[in-house]
Formats: sequence, structure tokens, C-alpha cells
Amino acid sequence: MASLMEELIATLQNEMAAYQEMLPVAEEKTYAIVSNDLQKLQQITDLEQETIGKISMFEQKRAGVISNIAVVL
Repeated sequence: MASLMEELIATLQNEMAAYQEMLPVAEEKTYAIVSNDLQKLQQITDLEQETIGKISMFEQKRAGVISNIAVVL
């Protein structure tokens, strides 16, 4: 059980870090939209999609760990 909790904590920390990566990306995206810089917007959108992929992976892992904890309990 303790190892599951440690895995959950690590997964949540990784997920939090990925969300923190999104803030500057969102700010850059806003600037690109305001300045009508379509090339920069495309680059930012690609980066944003990559970060969303990481978040999705961590979210799936978190759900799996929670499921395993439920089985143990």
C-alpha cells in the first residue's frame, strides 16, 4: 500500500509540473494571438499539444494507481 501511495504522490507531482509548464505556454499563446503572429502561434500550439499529451499520460497513470489502491482497500 505504501508503494502505491508513493507512486500516486510521484504521479501527482509530475502532473503538477506538466500543468506548470502550461502557464508560460498559455501566456505566449495569448501574446501571439494579440500580435497576430501565426507562425509563432503554430509553434506554441505544437508545444501545447505535446504538454497536453504528457498531462494525459500522467492522468491515465493516476487513474490506474487510484484503481489499484481501491483494490487493495
